[in-house]
Amino acid sequence: MIGNSFQLIIKRTLAHWRLLSAVVIGVVLASTIMASSVIFFDALRDVALQRALSTHEQSDIDVLVEAGQVPTNRETHSTIIDAMNGTIVKRFEPFLNEREFALKTWTFFVDLPPAMVRPADCPCRSSIGFGNSDELIECDCRRVTMMTIPEADNRLNIVEGRMSLPAVDPATDDSYQIEGVLDVASAQQMDIKVGDVYPVRPHWEDVHDRVSILVTGIYERNEPELDHWRIQNEAFGSRTNTLQFARFVVPETTIIDGLGPYFPNMGTDYAWWLDVDPERIKASETESIRNTINATERELKAIVDGFLLRSDLPQVLSTFETDLFFNRLPMFIVLILIVLVVLYYVVTLASLLVDAQRSEVGLLRTRGSTSRQILAVFIIEAGFLAIIAAVSGPFLAVLGVGLIGILPIYGDLNNGDALPVKLSFAAFRMAFFGGLLGLLALFIPALRATRLGLMASRVTRARPARLAVVQRYYLDLGFLGLVMFLFWQLTKQGSFVAVSIFGETRVNQLILGVPAIFLVAAGLVLLRIFPAGMDLTGRLLSRRPLSTITPPALILGIWQLARNPA
Repeated sequence: MIGNSFQLIIKRTLAHWRLLSAVVIGVVLASTIMASSVIFFDALRDVALQRALSTHEQSDIDVLVEAGQVPTNRETHSTIIDAMNGTIVKRFEPFLNEREFALKTWTFFVDLPPAMVRPADCPCRSSIGFGNSDELIECDCRRVTMMTIPEADNRLNIVEGRMSLPAVDPATDDSYQIEGVLDVASAQQMDIKVGDVYPVRPHWEDVHDRVSILVTGIYERNEPELDHWRIQNEAFGSRTNTLQFARFVVPETTIIDGLGPYFPNMGTDYAWWLDVDPERIKASETESIRNTINATERELKAIVDGFLLRSDLPQVLSTFETDLFFNRLPMFIVLILIVLVVLYYVVTLASLLVDAQRSEVGLLRTRGSTSRQILAVFIIEAGFLAIIAAVSGPFLAVLGVGLIGILPIYGDLNNGDALPVKLSFAAFRMAFFGGLLGLLALFIPALRATRLGLMASRVTRARPARLAVVQRYYLDLGFLGLVMFLFWQLTKQGSFVAVSIFGETRVNQLILGVPAIFLVAAGLVLLRIFPAGMDLTGRLLSRRPLSTITPPALILGIWQLARNPA
């Protein structure tokens, strides 16, 4: 039974393959356009995002995060590290070339006798209030801090001495001593040599008031122009020119397990440098990236004493999303109009196909077939076409959208290269939706044909088709009047963007869609005018002298269009 039914369907399909091929093209085109809307928008978004990112320096796109933590111990260290690694570092991992992490202690004073100089010669103290300019005052502009450098063995060139070793067993008195290495410039400026023991004291109240630093080496930076030094240059760099800073490089365990327990009230500054690769950022992820940055800021502010994020990336992404919003809607409306035109084309061809098969429908009725059985044949045909369209649409869309970039007219879009396209679930979903619309477009004419009886079918062949509901009740003219009213509203308002009383920017979606709605209304009105225009054209061509040069087939075709334009 089922095999006989499929044989019947195949024979009917092959008998009308010319007209059916045009219907297949229309359904596939509808699914392809629906899928290409998603793929094309994604490609344009990625291209636009890369252009927006390319206007900024690479260092401005990189992310530099600073955070403070008090006190310094293994527990608080693990808390802030886990918080960062579980939020912004984890979210940015797919876009990173590399990442760096370092920490720095609070600032210490030098516990040595200060120099006695005149007030005018002390850069870190004001000379106001000193009556005698020759009076000598204490001037100590030296400051000390301890910091870490990732991969110090590879990035530091020890020109004298050796690398420092961890010191994790702090003494119970003030005799605790740690090891550190110092850069050449600071060592020369502060007259520090290898083997010196440099005593320092905290600037805050704590359990102990002194720690000594054994200078084990003097170093120079390897490749100091590389970007991974941004933590030491910017986050840990000096923000004043009046002080002399000695930043000793020590192992991380010296700070966490040594200085932290020794100074329970000491705080530590943390810094992360994320080397972002802009080419890896996709436009579909911009909102989630900004949300991650905002969420990280809220979370870290609750557990740390300070949080600062330096990067132009959030502002670039925010500006990009704003521009994308105002450019995406008009393009989407245009594509919807194209889909509507294609669907109208499918409905028209389907109506012609069903009209061509009315004799077969009548023949099946005389052989005892019911309306449901005949309708099932049409549904199987339409479903098969919809499946072909839904499966092939995304692949054709990827091919077509990708080739747009190499066309001369769109050469500037991606420097003459193919657009960056990719298949996504959204593309298949839109293709399925396009195939479903094609199925409905094929189903409606078939439903109308199978619901007609044999006598009614013969009557409709001799009489013109009834007007559509839209034309019968003048809904097209009413729709056009509504569009004109919306145009008047747009002219009066001046823009589809409005600012509420609370200062929020809102978009009137209905006003924004006025051009598309107008095109639809104009098309509906054109369908009313088209038969009258064809009838007038046929009358003119059938009269002399035009009738002598006009082929009769053309006149008959025009009369047929005037009689049944659909």
